[in-house]
Amino acid sequence: LVKDADVVVHNMRASSAKNLQIDYETLKSHKPDLVYCFSPGFGSSGPDADAPAYDDIIQARSGLAALNADSSGEPQFVRTIACDKVVGLHLALATASGIAHKARTGEGVCIEAPMLESMTSFLMAEHLAGMSFEPSLGSLGYDRLMTPYRKPHKTKDSYLAILPYSTKHWIRFFSACGETTLAEDPRVTDPLKRSEHIDWLYQEIARLAVTKTTAEWVELLHAEDIPCAPINSLDDLFSDNHLSSVGLFETSHTKHSGEIRSIRSPFVVNGKVSSAYRPDLEPPRLGEHSDS
Repeated sequence: LVKDADVVVHNMRASSAKNLQIDYETLKSHKPDLVYCFSPGFGSSGPDADAPAYDDIIQARSGLAALNADSSGEPQFVRTIACDKVVGLHLALATASGIAHKARTGEGVCIEAPMLESMTSFLMAEHLAGMSFEPSLGSLGYDRLMTPYRKPHKTKDSYLAILPYSTKHWIRFFSACGETTLAEDPRVTDPLKRSEHIDWLYQEIARLAVTKTTAEWVELLHAEDIPCAPINSLDDLFSDNHLSSVGLFETSHTKHSGEIRSIRSPFVVNGKVSSAYRPDLEPPRLGEHSDS
């Protein structure tokens, strides 16, 4: 298989791959220009290289579970396989990079994308913060993301994400709310002061949010071009106006399983989207292709 392959991808530990004789050095002897990409739990040069890893383990070890702590400070796992998917994207990028490297140089390459290292770098890109400098100029954590007041805001009838972001957004927000004094406050108009007073600003949004219904807020904020979003449940995604319009969820008739709902690729290539369902890729039934 490897002699005719462009890329080999796996997510095993390096030692496991070697035991199976599908490590890079072995396969390179069969195909010198092979692009080889793999994602172990932990980098092969560290003391935990042979430790097992799954999504929950990396959520815990990378700091994600602690970042997602509840109001009492108890760490919580994110309710999706966040690390598996984020690291999977790192692995896909590694593969694309390896193919580009081979196209440019004619040479193969081995790229390792360990789960812990990938997820830690993903999270710490913004949270390194003041610790980016030596000596430190501040603590870890991006202030705007760490404040307990960064949360969906309660309206008269439900919840809404309200996110004035730029200076124009903040001025428009308070002006539209009739809070002209706040709209002129330096803590609103000055970006540096705004960062220093982000807790207060989010509390002001919370104070105002309960004065209108979610529908009233959406109409007002859309008119002012201020970012906002309703709090969708998973069920709500099927009736979301935008997702319905672009046809992200589609229903196809399959030969063996009847009607199947699936999610098409989110990519739009040259203005076109690809259907999730392909009849030629429908799984065969038991024994269907035995003779062929």
